[in-house]
Amino acid sequence: MKCLLTFNPGVLNGQRGIGCALALLLACATTLSAAAPASIEPADLTCEYLKNPVGLDVLQPRLSWVLRATDANARGQRQTAWHILVAGDRATLDRDKGDVWDSHWVASDSSQLLSYNGRALRSGQICWWKVRVKDEKNRTSAWSEPARWSVGLLEASDWTAKWIGTDQQFERKQGSPPDNQLPDPWLRKSFSLESAPTRAVIYVASVGYHELYVNGQKIGDSVLSPCTTDHTKRARYVAYEIGDQLRPGQNVIGIWLGFSWSIFPPYRTADKPASPIVIAQADLEFAGGRKLRLGTDSSWRWHPSPNTTIGVWDFMHFGGERYDASQELPQWCEATCDMSDWKTAKVFEPKLILSAQKVEPNRAMKEIKPVAI
Repeated sequence: MKCLLTFNPGVLNGQRGIGCALALLLACATTLSAAAPASIEPADLTCEYLKNPVGLDVLQPRLSWVLRATDANARGQRQTAWHILVAGDRATLDRDKGDVWDSHWVASDSSQLLSYNGRALRSGQICWWKVRVKDEKNRTSAWSEPARWSVGLLEASDWTAKWIGTDQQFERKQGSPPDNQLPDPWLRKSFSLESAPTRAVIYVASVGYHELYVNGQKIGDSVLSPCTTDHTKRARYVAYEIGDQLRPGQNVIGIWLGFSWSIFPPYRTADKPASPIVIAQADLEFAGGRKLRLGTDSSWRWHPSPNTTIGVWDFMHFGGERYDASQELPQWCEATCDMSDWKTAKVFEPKLILSAQKVEPNRAMKEIKPVAI
């Protein structure tokens, strides 16, 4: 931006004329300063400490960002205000509209754990958001890259699925460690769709570890899900987006359970079996507004997997696993699987509170390969 200043020398006679000229120069300098880029910009947006989390059950999630210097050699940069936009879809946010929340400018140097203060959130909702800031010279940064979070199941009444498991029961045997002869179970449900959904989210809680599969593909890169929780009163659910894995025609959702904490003595209660159980609920959305809900119930089927836990989860008893490749069913989570010997899942009614897992999942970071056998 250019600032042009023209004047008649005769006007500058006396102190009044000099004062007018200085005022014009100051206004020009202010205009040029406002046009200059801000010394900072917001980046690395998170919601409840997580990047683009799925299935949060927080009514007022906390939003955060970090500040990056636009000039690494400059000094004294700081934030003096922030402006957050939250929209119900990406297109609205891209138009710089906040139809869910427009905070307007807030004079503050805070950039961490700022509570959402917009419209009341509803279960299953998607929220797209971005932020811009003002620097120490009141210059406005560009908008950040967009981020998002999705809302999970906020009320107990949102759950219509049932807890299911198998007819297996763990019995502690003698030995050090005592042996577990029960295989981890596979569970699956087959269903047909007329068209692929525009969005699909499944919420999975388990007592014992789980892995989720859709049409033969493992979903996500997490392992040992959910993260460890005291299952005497509560179970944590993990939300997975599975829309890209579903297709018109026959589909299969599969869950591979592991015994793990389901047989840990301090977590045992009379309303739960001594074996892993799971509750899962998938909410599908289609073009035109049509919705479909699928949940675990007695229509699901189960089959032993090739994997058996060695030992039990107990004080000083943490064994390994025994994997019998002769028991593999490569198509166990595909529509072509022969289910003639699969059993009906058993329904349970544990008195467990369900809430979202709000931490980063466990992930396999490094594979250790043997140097000799």
